[in-house]
Amino acid sequence: MNRPQRAKDEWLRATIEGLLSADELSQLASVPVESLWSAAVDRGFVTDDELAAAVGVRFRLKVANLDQVSAQAVEAMPEALARRYGVIPLAVTETSIDVATADPLDLDCEQTLAFALGRTVRMAVAPPAVIARKLEELYRPREVIQQLVDTMRGTIEIEAIDESAEEDSIDVIANQAGDRPVIRLVDRVIAEAVASRASDIHLEPEETGVAVRYRIDGVLRQVMVLPKAVKVPIVSRVKIMAQLDIAVRLRPQDGRARVAVRGHRVDLRVSTLPASQGEKVVIRILDQSNTILNLEVLGLLETELRELTALMDAREGMVLVTGPTGSGKTTTLYSMLQTIKERGVNINTVEDPVEYRLPGIVQVQVNEKAGLTFPAALRSILRQDPDVILVGEIRDRETAQIAVQAALTGHVVLSTLHTNDVAACVTRLTDIGVEAYKISAALKGIVAQRLLRRLCTLCKEPARPDEIPERLQGYFPPEVQLYRAVGCPECTMTGYRGRHAVHEMLTVNEDLQARIAAGEPVDQLIEAARAAGMRSLWDSGVEHAKRGDTTIAELLRVLEAPSEERAKARTTTAQPPLRETGHVAIPVAPLPPAIDRGLPAAIHQEPAPPTGKAPPPRRTLRMPPEKVSLNRPTTTQTATGSFVTPVTAPVAIEHVWDRAMDPPSASGPTGARRNGALHDPPSAKPRTSRFEGPPPRILLVEDEEPLRRVMKDLLERDGFVIFEAGDGIQAVDQVDRLKPDALVPDLNLPRLDGFGVLKHLRARAETQRLPVIVLTAKGDEDSEVHVFEAGASDYLTKPFRARPLDSPPGGPWSQSDRADLTRRGPCEA
Repeated sequence: MNRPQRAKDEWLRATIEGLLSADELSQLASVPVESLWSAAVDRGFVTDDELAAAVGVRFRLKVANLDQVSAQAVEAMPEALARRYGVIPLAVTETSIDVATADPLDLDCEQTLAFALGRTVRMAVAPPAVIARKLEELYRPREVIQQLVDTMRGTIEIEAIDESAEEDSIDVIANQAGDRPVIRLVDRVIAEAVASRASDIHLEPEETGVAVRYRIDGVLRQVMVLPKAVKVPIVSRVKIMAQLDIAVRLRPQDGRARVAVRGHRVDLRVSTLPASQGEKVVIRILDQSNTILNLEVLGLLETELRELTALMDAREGMVLVTGPTGSGKTTTLYSMLQTIKERGVNINTVEDPVEYRLPGIVQVQVNEKAGLTFPAALRSILRQDPDVILVGEIRDRETAQIAVQAALTGHVVLSTLHTNDVAACVTRLTDIGVEAYKISAALKGIVAQRLLRRLCTLCKEPARPDEIPERLQGYFPPEVQLYRAVGCPECTMTGYRGRHAVHEMLTVNEDLQARIAAGEPVDQLIEAARAAGMRSLWDSGVEHAKRGDTTIAELLRVLEAPSEERAKARTTTAQPPLRETGHVAIPVAPLPPAIDRGLPAAIHQEPAPPTGKAPPPRRTLRMPPEKVSLNRPTTTQTATGSFVTPVTAPVAIEHVWDRAMDPPSASGPTGARRNGALHDPPSAKPRTSRFEGPPPRILLVEDEEPLRRVMKDLLERDGFVIFEAGDGIQAVDQVDRLKPDALVPDLNLPRLDGFGVLKHLRARAETQRLPVIVLTAKGDEDSEVHVFEAGASDYLTKPFRARPLDSPPGGPWSQSDRADLTRRGPCEA
């Protein structure tokens, strides 16, 4: 603040003349103008408050209250500018900033601040001594660092660290040797960062020095600027601590170190990057003593905690946690492991690096130089009888394939992905190279998260209604009390202390499994998930703001606000209920009399109209709405005896058909045709094989077990070797393992339908020409064209005769028939 005297500074002497006596003025006559204020106060002639009030009256300015400093204003004002001009930022808006100064006529200050900050500068008056103290309170002092740096000029020797020692001591209280200034400087920087709860330290080379910045609660703050002379020594010291090569300056390096700060261990992850002004260093601080690995303290909403607990209760499958770097994914996963390990299970992790050491859990550190990569470690872990496997990050196809396969074979797999939301996880896995049908089968849930700063409980104040942006008012009813950040010494004048997570949780249900397997785009997956009740990251953040955990400003800083149309809709449109009360009438296809006699009373035949030509009878299923699936229609078949009758319904009504599934009492001759299907008596013996050579291997895919059992029985009697699958996912997987000669799938399958199966098979060279005979209840021309376009070799319409399934029309299967079957490709049969 000591600047050259200027003629215009004489205003201060004129102001003081109105407050002091002639004798007092004579004692100050020889005092320079720049020291006049402090001299008058120090000699007791006037107080700071009296002189500030007189200056305010002279220039028609307010006297600043430095006890009310906005955290946003401090963040907007760089420390270098504040110290250069001796000003304190008071408040800030999008167009202006209020500052306290002891020199209202400093036009250079006003113009420079306006240009640098892009805002109009509004002055208020404050005593220079008070401003100086406030600067030290708001911005960290540089005097101690400067004293350390003054001893570094000239030759600098860096003492080698004993790498055999388990840790290096950095106790900032103990007196260090005077001949180790660089070590003492680095130790102080690290120790102050730990004390400030910083997650990262940035050492950024600049033209004039080295900027030291701490990331506290997710926000970078510049805490000091070191002279240019220490640029190389300080980087070299950090490299030695992390066991990096100090001679390598043109190549990025990564390392780690362990230190002790005030008696407890802290792990450091070090990354160097060559830049135009020198090497930049980032040090990630992993302070386990400052991290509580417990789901209860993560800030989960009650509904989110229930959903996450349900995902952890799974005994197999994959759960992914996604989000950008620094969003708390590892902390969430470790907290989940702490809960799961209480069940007495074998937990193994493979990480790069192991961030926190957890007792009772086997943790494997990736070491690519030694050949211990993620895939190699995963293969070994699978031979260690694991129950739960944590994969630090899925980075490549091989890791993803092994992780998915482990999830499909009875293990719980937890891992992370770097994506923005839950739906993008599916796209990411597909891009890596995992088949969609495997993703849908393995995936149990996805958790996307971000971290929001938590309001300081000591200084937060209620927010005014006019502080809520108009486009967001629909999210915050008038009766909800919101809060704003103020700032106090406890939170270093930021208004925030600590962070909490907001979550977006997706539980994969049957509908989403089918959509994922069919390769639906991301926007459709998100729409389906939200229809099933998924809460978005924004919605979770809004709930935290309503609870007083954070502010709207913090919400907008971290998360993207929804479109104005969506926000406006919340104010005018009520959310529709998921289900309606009462019973729902659902049309069901007509049934033959044989089945109609056994139907429950819940299904009744509607009478034909009294006049005109009667339309085909229509059935109505009366069911409570909770039994109705509103997502997608399904087609259900039933079997009576050994013949098949189609029953079409848009709901899952298996329980309705229990009586209809029982074969009717025996009537009619043995082997009679019923509804066009050949019925063999139960006592019929298997026929002898009619094939020249090994019998064809057929994979039969049907989700209706009674129908599948009848078809299998018919085909096995004719000598076929039959394999079974109950859904499309199993079908594609068994095609890879069993290599059948032909595939006979139903079109309407759970998880992955027949068209999805065809799409996967025809997209791969090894299964492009596999004969596929599709079973369908639709025999119209459009359906036939659709089936062949999808890649089917042939199709059978249900109800069907048994003969087309068991042999060609010409008689027994010959070697040429068998060869022709395996030669057939799509649309050639």
